Amino acid sequence: MKVAVEGDSSSLEDAADIFASEPGLAAKILQLANSAYFGIGQSVNSPAEAVRLLGIDIIRPLVDKGCFQPMSATPALNSAVFGNTLTQAKTMATLAQKAASEAQASPAEIELARVAGLLHNIGRLVICTNFPNCYTGLESGGAVDPAVLSQQEDQAFNCTQDDVGGYLALLWGLPDPVSSAIAHQTTPGTAPDPRDTVLLALQAARQAGGDGRKEAAA
Repeated sequence: MKVAVEGDSSSLEDAADIFASEPGLAAKILQLANSAYFGIGQSVNSPAEAVRLLGIDIIRPLVDKGCFQPMSATPALNSAVFGNTLTQAKTMATLAQKAASEAQASPAEIELARVAGLLHNIGRLVICTNFPNCYTGLESGGAVDPAVLSQQEDQAFNCTQDDVGGYLALLWGLPDPVSSAIAHQTTPGTAPDPRDTVLLALQAARQAGGDGRKEAAA
């Protein structure tokens, strides 16, 4: 992480690629860019946009102070579960972006769909960080019925990874379509707008098997 932002040869493109490729880093840079502290005055929708608006001169000292740490660096996090979850996040980001593009969504909506895909399982990563022995069934990368997974989460934590992820996205100041899509990805009928473009793109990505979880039969 430090290598990408150190030295005169550091570029915004290199930093943007790193922040856009890992859910924890993407969430952190978006949280920072959307905070009142920097007063950007507009909703920042993508990690690349956040990096561009903040600039290397602001990002570099924060990296040096350890403010940006990939979730893989969390000691308690099960590496097998993390690897599986990160792969799913990247796949979902690509598929959701493609689905929004094919639906002829606006450029802003396409980027929001990509971010929602990348962060769709951020709640799982947060739960795993605090409860490292959970999700042991995902270590093999096998398919899991999302309804069963949600039921197990609800019984164990009185909430699901979608609840956690959606709440954190909202708390971090991420755009409403992103937080809503994450929160309602397995229960789209309960969303404020079930026909929202970002939510539909995330649903299309899930139906394509992007999150590695077996969809319940219709």
